[in-house]
Amino acid sequence: MLGLAAFILGLFAAAPAPAKPPAALKSGAPKLVVVISIDQFSADLFDEYRPQFTGGLARLASSTVFHNGYQAHAATETCPGHSTILTGSHPTHTGIIGNTWVDQSLSRSDRTVYCAEDERVPGSSTTSYIVSPMHLRVPTLGDLLKRQSPQSLNVAVAGKDRAAVMMGGHNVDQRWYWDGKTFVTDQKSAAVPATITKANAAVAAAIAKAREPLAPPPFCQAKAMPFAVSPELSVGAGRFARAAGDVRSFRASPEFDGAVLAIAAGLIQEMKLGRDDATDVISVGLSATDYIGHGFGAGGGEMCLQLLSLDRDLDGFLRVLDAEGLDYSVVLKADHGAMDIPERLRAKGIAEATRADPALGTVDVGKAIAAKLKLNGPALLGDLANDVWIDRSLSPKDRTRVEKEAIAIFKA
Repeated sequence: MLGLAAFILGLFAAAPAPAKPPAALKSGAPKLVVVISIDQFSADLFDEYRPQFTGGLARLASSTVFHNGYQAHAATETCPGHSTILTGSHPTHTGIIGNTWVDQSLSRSDRTVYCAEDERVPGSSTTSYIVSPMHLRVPTLGDLLKRQSPQSLNVAVAGKDRAAVMMGGHNVDQRWYWDGKTFVTDQKSAAVPATITKANAAVAAAIAKAREPLAPPPFCQAKAMPFAVSPELSVGAGRFARAAGDVRSFRASPEFDGAVLAIAAGLIQEMKLGRDDATDVISVGLSATDYIGHGFGAGGGEMCLQLLSLDRDLDGFLRVLDAEGLDYSVVLKADHGAMDIPERLRAKGIAEATRADPALGTVDVGKAIAAKLKLNGPALLGDLANDVWIDRSLSPKDRTRVEKEAIAIFKA
């Protein structure tokens, strides 16, 4: 494992190496089901890097693999994607139609709802929300397992709260996720495991220190070509150097997934998952690939370093499970994929690749339409990435006028 993950694991009882050989396959249900999601890990990325994997991803790829996966829903985002993983249902049934949506019946001024919030709580908003699974309309595997076997344990840990919520479901024994500063839970009645206390201290100590750039292997060096995305910023050749105290850069780096995997391993040990007659399940949401993909694109040196680092960290995680002698099964999948940055796509010959015009964001377009039609209010609700909603307080005639104007602007 990389430095941070190895350091955190060193605080717990078992070390990742040397490991026992993997337990032989047994008939019947496994004692522990480990479900791992890699956010934004597209089939294209898996195919491209598969020959380079030598650790945990190589081990999993040597088993049963379906690599040509597609999502059947329109909003291929983190929350809808994660809502499908352990429910077996499409977003039309899970109720998770996007990362956010607009509910014009709300009494608060912020009509946008975050997929994993309870907007009924006073003071909750899209940006400062109360984490909750209330919008998930169907049970997860862990929910169903506990319904049939109350002694079974259902645990979730992830980088993103929405990943932990949508995979864990409504009835969890422990659920932990990163809130931007530390790992927290929405389960206020649950005792804080020693794993979390130790891990949070280790993460805080790591963030407080500057991080030297990672040394890229030859395969990654070949991808480390800078592309200017603005006069102030170029991406493609980053190596995840981090200044002391830079929490945001920690989140968009291999360290982030390493910490999540180390916490998952620690919880498995501390909670003795997979140790009794009941089958337990732990969901592990690895979010760094998505943050790195959005920040640097999918085709550069940063993504290369991330995936090869993740391969090593997953190897360390699986070795911990082997050393525990557990009868366990692992499922690894992704919630969605993503395109590379348009600057790199154009360099590859895709001439039409371009960035979206910020002026076409729903808020700005709505203001322009309202001014043109002399309407009070925003006219449109929503954001740049999601659906566009027409203000329902308008008269039917004005809603028709707004719709006509919006279609003309977006088609132009």
